[in-house]
Amino acid sequence: MKRLLAKKESDTPTIKFDHLTKRFGNVAALENISATFKSGDLIACIGPNGAGKTTMIRLMLGLLRPSEGTVRICGQDPLSNADKCCQNFGVLMEHHGLYEKCPVWFNLELYARLYGIPKNKRSQRIDEVLDIVGMKDWLNYRLDKLSKGMKQRIALARTFIHKPSFLLLDEPTAGLDPESGSLVLSQLIKLGKQKGATIFYTSHNLDEVQRVSSSIVILRQGSILYSGDIKNLYTSKKIFRIIFGELRDYQNAHAILKQKNLELILSDSDNLEIRLNSPEDGDERSLLQMLARQDVFPTRFELKKKSILDYYLKLMEESNEEN
Repeated sequence: MKRLLAKKESDTPTIKFDHLTKRFGNVAALENISATFKSGDLIACIGPNGAGKTTMIRLMLGLLRPSEGTVRICGQDPLSNADKCCQNFGVLMEHHGLYEKCPVWFNLELYARLYGIPKNKRSQRIDEVLDIVGMKDWLNYRLDKLSKGMKQRIALARTFIHKPSFLLLDEPTAGLDPESGSLVLSQLIKLGKQKGATIFYTSHNLDEVQRVSSSIVILRQGSILYSGDIKNLYTSKKIFRIIFGELRDYQNAHAILKQKNLELILSDSDNLEIRLNSPEDGDERSLLQMLARQDVFPTRFELKKKSILDYYLKLMEESNEEN
């Protein structure tokens, strides 16, 4: 079977959205979004519930028709070329679609047959994918006897079974314990590097996203706030995290920092916390001295590198102010 994706990066983007809009009645789930991603990317799509993440995946699968604009997978329209686009897809949606009354081996055997894996190779491949997700000892158990997290791992094993070159995963580590989630992510990274696979997944775990992803899409209310290389989203520049014991100190510090035109990343009065960019010519001592001269004394002070969470919160705050 000829692979849809070449092992080496080509001039044709693996994923391309061009002024893509999807409406349900008068509600726009996605509105006028444009983005491109190359072969071999591990792309994280993040955003609040209802931002349009699952709708984006369904459009890529050809399960929904765009209201306006286009989706292209390796230059192909997933609606008019569904067979060609989907032959190398591995897909995991919110509902796993496994047969609960049947054993693990039956569920995986069925999909191995559907994907055309030869009979003499099915058992070996089933063992391989179960080993990947740490479920090799559960081969003969019925699905309804397994926990939610264990079912999720079986669904992931099914996703990998035909060695796809393009994975579309809707929250692949949801319901998994930290150890299992880390195992799955390490295998996704390995698959991407060794096979040149492109992986597009949604997640609410921002630490996970920062650790493993090469590209990122940040959605809010159907619009893209950021799309591109994850390294371009933040730098090694550090930030100050300041926590106060009294509301009065927090309020005074907030006023002082704003007056000095320092860029606040987060200002949370409920937790008496302020985060701000490290000034180009400033350091921890000078900032504390500046506050102390105004009789403002934090109870806790941290200096750390910026994270995806910092930028995510800032983007959401800016988007709220615009609306």
